[in-house]
Amino acid sequence: MASRIYLGGSSNPASPDQGIVFATALSRLLGWLYFAAWTASFWPQALLMYRRKSVAGISLDFISLNAFGFVCYSIFNLAFLVSEKVQQQYRNTHHGQENLVRWNDAFFAIHAVLITSWQLVITRIYKRAPGQKVSLWCKITLGILISIFLLTLTTCVIGGGDDDYILRWIDFINICSYIKLFITLIKYSPQILLNFSRKSTRGFAIEGITLDVFGGLFSLLQLVIDAQIINHDWSDVTGDPGKLGLSFISLFFDAILLFQHYVLYGNKAVSEEDEDEEQSPQETEPLLG
Repeated sequence: MASRIYLGGSSNPASPDQGIVFATALSRLLGWLYFAAWTASFWPQALLMYRRKSVAGISLDFISLNAFGFVCYSIFNLAFLVSEKVQQQYRNTHHGQENLVRWNDAFFAIHAVLITSWQLVITRIYKRAPGQKVSLWCKITLGILISIFLLTLTTCVIGGGDDDYILRWIDFINICSYIKLFITLIKYSPQILLNFSRKSTRGFAIEGITLDVFGGLFSLLQLVIDAQIINHDWSDVTGDPGKLGLSFISLFFDAILLFQHYVLYGNKAVSEEDEDEEQSPQETEPLLG
């Protein structure tokens, strides 16, 4: 009796596809690598503020938006991991496919909530630059987003979030994802404008941006491997708009911030902030100018 040949070179029908096994292992490795990179990316800014006992140079709008964005992202990830109803509603709308959210996604998001909340607290304690405060447009934006969040949550709670109701739990979870995406789209702009107005990135930890770049690349590569090699279904990618959009948007703005730091401005002192920390010439000079 002729043996059947399986992809990966095995003639044993009980043997797993070696290509799938390798891709699965690589996907898991990439998941923990981007978790490590993104998790570590929060610490340079937090440690810099602690060392300087000052929040001058970091946009308070950026920190405020970041904190609420990661609250939404945590809810999105945890819902897919712990709620059978959300999982089933996702399968019903994606041809039986499972969502690609994993525990490292949730751990990252929870850590982000904790550290951004801590950053918010210390902005109330440490020294600020003259006129440094949360802007009116940021307060209005957060007010609108929080209202949308609470309205959809309340609607789901009242109606049970079932498939036959006006809003399902999966709809609320997707709204959380879209809120996070929107915040990611706008949160970098205040920091970019602040760097431009100060002609310096002093007080902004560029190391966090570098780690964010690595995290975004690892995350995108994991999504591609999961969709193309493991599940053979690109709807897995489009079905996780939070993770996909988060990676692309972050990489775009990261590139702008890296350009500001390493090419345009450098880490020059800003006299009106009356800072007196010592710096090396390498820290204060951009590559151009």
